[in-house]
Amino acid sequence: MGKTFPRDRFDDVPRSSRVGAHRAPGRSGWVAFLWAALATIVLIALGIFGLSIATDRLDLDAVLPGGTEEVTPTPTKTTAEPTVKPTIDPEALIQVLNGTTTAGLAGDVKELLGSSGWKASNITANNASETGLEKTVVYYDDEALEGSARGVAEALGVEAVTYSTEFSVGDIPQIVVVIGADYSPKPE
Repeated sequence: MGKTFPRDRFDDVPRSSRVGAHRAPGRSGWVAFLWAALATIVLIALGIFGLSIATDRLDLDAVLPGGTEEVTPTPTKTTAEPTVKPTIDPEALIQVLNGTTTAGLAGDVKELLGSSGWKASNITANNASETGLEKTVVYYDDEALEGSARGVAEALGVEAVTYSTEFSVGDIPQIVVVIGADYSPKPE
């Protein structure tokens, strides 16, 4: 025996497909997925860009056209006439960087220096950050290493010896040989 209630104004509301008072019509789940995917891609791209700038791995001057300034290189001192006699210091730390496209050239120079009197365990051989360098240069970052740098240059048959702190690592003085396309092993 069911109770009957008197009829009121809510009994005359037209029927709709909506359920509940505040629900919008149903949407496809793909639209929400596409917006989320787009937002994820944008955030990842911004993160990579931000990290590239923060770690100095992105050179905006090379990417953005116009308005680039000429960058002046680190001041160096090149001595045309040797002021210090070339010497061999077996304990000197030497880094050899291959700035050419010739594979294994840094290793060959390391072997040549090892057979010329420098301690092989104090010599490292790697590729330079650039290939296509034209000139071979021997750099030293401490005035006390000038004689040893000139000795390295003499052993390799290289004329350019330059003081520069561009390759300095902390407080450890070292000699850096950057091999360019003009390098050819010194005839024995």
